[in-house]
Amino acid sequence: MTINKFIEERLKDGKLDLRDYVVSNELMYYLPFVIKEAIKSYHVTSLSLRGSNLRWHAIEVAKELAKSKKLTTLDLSGNNLGEYAPEVVQELAKSKKLTTLDLSNNNLVNFGYWEEDKIKLPFLQFFIASSLNIKPSCKLNAIKTAKELAKFNALRFINLSNNFLTKAGIEIAQELAKSKILRNVVLSCNHLRNDVIEIARIFEAAKTFECLDLSLNNLNNELRQELEKFSIAIIYDKRLELTQENQKRKQNDD
Repeated sequence: MTINKFIEERLKDGKLDLRDYVVSNELMYYLPFVIKEAIKSYHVTSLSLRGSNLRWHAIEVAKELAKSKKLTTLDLSGNNLGEYAPEVVQELAKSKKLTTLDLSNNNLVNFGYWEEDKIKLPFLQFFIASSLNIKPSCKLNAIKTAKELAKFNALRFINLSNNFLTKAGIEIAQELAKSKILRNVVLSCNHLRNDVIEIARIFEAAKTFECLDLSLNNLNNELRQELEKFSIAIIYDKRLELTQENQKRKQNDD
């Protein structure tokens, strides 16, 4: 099968689906060539490489992807990036169009993508980094990363769910709340039960903030009742629960 035939079978409406692509080291060798041809000869706006176990090969892939003038959405979840993640992100930072990036399930135990003020993704609007297997001893890196994310000029949505951010949730919220444009944050399934009220207060004080997901944090009825008093929208039970203040505001708008 030719490279072009391979691409055409997996491309639909600008979305190239290469999920679970890698079955052998031989196919991994050809992947950068596939990517290069795809961005050169086809209108690819979205690419999924989820579950392809790219590891260090992701660096070469990222170099090719950064050349695309059309790619806006990239799914690199489940690729065991580990220690290679910083270099992958450094290459992707050269992209002129990337607005959505998913790095979930990549065993990024130290969660240290960015050195201070060194890497910017100027067009990134949606960042997903759930289930990273962050070590408790590396929570400080998570806080530093949150600090850098808050500086991204276009970032509106961040998903940090299922990262066991106990004892770091408040500090992460404080850093993210410094963003001048961030609107939505997902902190579900992070064992934050004792900190959810303070986290909600922090984001409520942010001028542009709209919605906070605190679901699956083992919240009792007392905590849920307290969360209902906030003016921002809060998800705490797998469904969107608008606070009383937001419900009144919506009724007035209608």
